Amino acid sequence: MAQVQRELSDVLIEHGAVTAEQFKAASEEEARTGESTWRILLANGSLSERDLVRGRADQIGLRFVDVTTGSPTVGALVKVPEEVARRQVVLPMFFEGDRLVVAMAEPTNHLALQELQTVTGSPVVPAAAHRQDLQQAITKAYERQMSTGPSAASASALPPRPNAPVFGPSDSSRPNGNGVGPGAPVPVEAEAVLKEPNLAEFLFAIIEGGASDLHMTVGLPPMMRVNGELSPLKGYRKLAAQDIQQLIYAILTQRQRETFEDKLELDISYSLPGHARFRVNVFQQREAVGSVMRMIP
Repeated sequence: MAQVQRELSDVLIEHGAVTAEQFKAASEEEARTGESTWRILLANGSLSERDLVRGRADQIGLRFVDVTTGSPTVGALVKVPEEVARRQVVLPMFFEGDRLVVAMAEPTNHLALQELQTVTGSPVVPAAAHRQDLQQAITKAYERQMSTGPSAASASALPPRPNAPVFGPSDSSRPNGNGVGPGAPVPVEAEAVLKEPNLAEFLFAIIEGGASDLHMTVGLPPMMRVNGELSPLKGYRKLAAQDIQQLIYAILTQRQRETFEDKLELDISYSLPGHARFRVNVFQQREAVGSVMRMIP
């Protein structure tokens, strides 16, 4: 069984979402049939999609929001147009200080996060949510907004409700858009602060720098190959295992994720619309995800 799957199974067993016996039986069936363990557990009713999403979120250090038991504040909802919410399958939930917590079907989708930050003008804290629950909650929230009108728009800075249905680790210590924690002093020499990983920025740097490929390896900054020589992308910190997994999983479909977790390698194509296409090789490296993205001429 793949290392990634073993780690996820531990999380789900700890959550009580599946038992060790159920996981073992599904693993044995996978060995016989080739069907993914997770698909087997979902198909036989041992595991719900909602619990699987919750487990994946916990596995990579993201919070989870159960949108079936909590509603967005008016101040949060007015920050994101309905068209954007439906297209990206996201729902703004509430503010934590100046940061907007947004429930997302794909919380590691860096392009969606960039659009949300541009649209809202606020730092965005992504939270995972079950896609089907989220789609229903989006419809319900914006229909309610239409019926009540924008009279409460001034509440845009409302704090989260005391019993807000948020699960997973706290984001209070996570860096904001400036690379520092909320309330921390901004360094005088801001240009010396290393930027957080951002796949879109990496790929645009590859295009603008005339490089042939991007390499992402644990313990190294993002690297680009120019004329056969590897060099780091300037201004970015070294990549942790969680960084690479989040960046890569954001561009994979659910089926592609399952294929990678089964086989520990994956080859796909990825495009920046209107700019370039890349051949993406994803592989297991030192018990972590590694990737090489080569530009397609």
